[in-house]
Amino acid sequence: MIDIFPLFPTVVTGISGLKTSLPCNITPKFEDDSPALVLWYKDKSPTPIYTLDARKIPFDQARHSSVDSLASRAHVTMISNPPGSLELDPVIDADEGAYRCRVDFRRERTRYTDSKLKVIVLPGKPIISNENGHVLRSLIGPYNEGASLVLRCEAEGGNPSPSLTWWRESVLLDDTYMQVTNDRKVINELSIGSLQRHDLMAALSCQAKNNNISQPLISTVTVDMNFRPLVVEVQADRQAFSAGHSVQLICRAIGSRPAAVISWWTEKTQFKNAKSSVSVDGNVTTSYLTFRPSSEDDGKTIYCRAENPFIADSTVQEEKILTVHYIPKVSVHIPRHLTDAVVKRGHDIFLECHVIANPSVSEIVWMFEGRELHTNKSEGIIVTNHSLALQGVDRTKKGRYTCVATNVEGKGESEPVLLRIQFPPVCKLNQQVIYGAPLNEPINIHCDVEAEPPEVTFQWSFNDSKDVEDSLTYESNLTKSIATFTPRKHYHYGTLLCWGRNEVGSQTDPCAYKVIPTAPEKDWFGAFKPVLVLLCAVSGGLVLVILIILLGVKFRRKQKAERKSAATNNGEENREESINLKTSGEGYTPLSMLDDERCPDLIPEMRSTQDGDIFFHCDSVRWPKNAGHIPMSSSRDSEQERPRPALDSFVPQVATVHGLSQESGLRVKVLPSSPVLRRSIPGEVMELAVSEERNTEV
Repeated sequence: MIDIFPLFPTVVTGISGLKTSLPCNITPKFEDDSPALVLWYKDKSPTPIYTLDARKIPFDQARHSSVDSLASRAHVTMISNPPGSLELDPVIDADEGAYRCRVDFRRERTRYTDSKLKVIVLPGKPIISNENGHVLRSLIGPYNEGASLVLRCEAEGGNPSPSLTWWRESVLLDDTYMQVTNDRKVINELSIGSLQRHDLMAALSCQAKNNNISQPLISTVTVDMNFRPLVVEVQADRQAFSAGHSVQLICRAIGSRPAAVISWWTEKTQFKNAKSSVSVDGNVTTSYLTFRPSSEDDGKTIYCRAENPFIADSTVQEEKILTVHYIPKVSVHIPRHLTDAVVKRGHDIFLECHVIANPSVSEIVWMFEGRELHTNKSEGIIVTNHSLALQGVDRTKKGRYTCVATNVEGKGESEPVLLRIQFPPVCKLNQQVIYGAPLNEPINIHCDVEAEPPEVTFQWSFNDSKDVEDSLTYESNLTKSIATFTPRKHYHYGTLLCWGRNEVGSQTDPCAYKVIPTAPEKDWFGAFKPVLVLLCAVSGGLVLVILIILLGVKFRRKQKAERKSAATNNGEENREESINLKTSGEGYTPLSMLDDERCPDLIPEMRSTQDGDIFFHCDSVRWPKNAGHIPMSSSRDSEQERPRPALDSFVPQVATVHGLSQESGLRVKVLPSSPVLRRSIPGEVMELAVSEERNTEV
């Protein structure tokens, strides 16, 4: 027996794609009763969509079966509360409809449970784009501070149609969405008129929602921004700078994103040597400017400009007016009515000292030729701070004047002003005023004057005679004149007078030069000049010859001393000086090499005998160059025997060798006291005494 559908079935809402449970009460009223058959129907279909059959078996072993459209998505669970619910996992929008659960008990009558399934289809995830239609995700921007921002959000599909809202974190910004029926879309556009600093990294979310069961679908973007600098500060290590000394200015720009770019300027000129650093968070940029100010920089303005290059017209600047201390700049001004610094003798002149200084000067002094001037009315000098008055100037006031000003930076001195005093010519002091001249021989007389201006014309005259015009001529150049005067008669001797004149006036007192007679000088040096040259040449030659002779004597004395020393050493040590002459066979050594070995450090002396033999002389022995028989010394028949020389004056004897065979060897031993000739033959050694001036046969 089937009951009719109740008027108010249980409404079940399911989310498409998720799991949904439809209720069915299968709990019996009696403990000894149990369900025998459970049937699920949808809408008005007479065929069950799901069957749980336990009619012939225990209920916990009941057989489950379902239609193909449900397949593995449907299952009746016994652990639900109440048990027997039909689970659809996942539910789809086609599952929406009316469901009836029929339960046949073994004792109790059939029970029905009706329900209505409403399936909600979620919309697509919201898509955010800008006003140009470009899709935006995650971090967007950067947008400049003060710029507007328009974001468009749209969601497609969904049943029922979703609501679309804008949120900033948990704050609702905009819920004015609109639906586009034809496209099954929902659109919401967010507009921000002016982005502010607090909008940096703001998370703006668009939410799509069409039910109260599931979480809304959300898309979020984060706003990145650029900021213009807020504050620019200029700092200096001191208030006033000294010209020529290195100083440093520091400029800080705060609040720019990204970090500000700082530049330094004076009017239209940019400094290029500044260095910058940025804080870790990028909020503060610091720039360091190091330079050497000059006096011209005093009062000038330096600008520190900070800007964000990504934001137009974002420049913020701070200015610093420079205070530069410097050594006073001093100049001396002369009156306008004067041409240069020229004044006539007896007139007055005023000089002004103009000073530019920072800080102000503490002292001003006037200098004349390196000496400090003080007020001296008796000399016509009046010093009053910036002014110098010179009254009734004369030649002593001619020279260089400077003004010196002092402040804490030091002393500044003006360029010198050369004061020129105009006066007529006067004689220059310390001139030659007496000239001697023989008759009929010309002399040159120099006339020097001092004058300002120096363009002087001269006049000469003779005070003691009038007929000297033909004997006197002169030439002039500025303040000098040279007269050529030839005394022709004895009364032409006397005083020559020289006058000068310039544009100021004529010379008051002439310059006087005394001309006196002298005896004629003879040119003895010219006559004796060839003789002097010859004497010098001869003297020089003699000196050179003497030097050569002295050097030769010194050298020979040195050689004799060396030979004497060698002979003394040989006598004391009784060394055996020997010469071996050998031919073929054992170690043959030529006589020429023996000569070198015996006298390695001396130049041998060559001497010829009557027989044509040539001897080589050295300190210890003299040996003939050609071999023959050996007469020792010379015959004593023709000469008397001389005393034997002492040890320190011993001279080695002379030996000649004749007829020496190839196999024989000859060794000569010469002792200072008793010369001995030693003959060495294999198996026999013979020594023969050798007397001076006698021939000895071997």
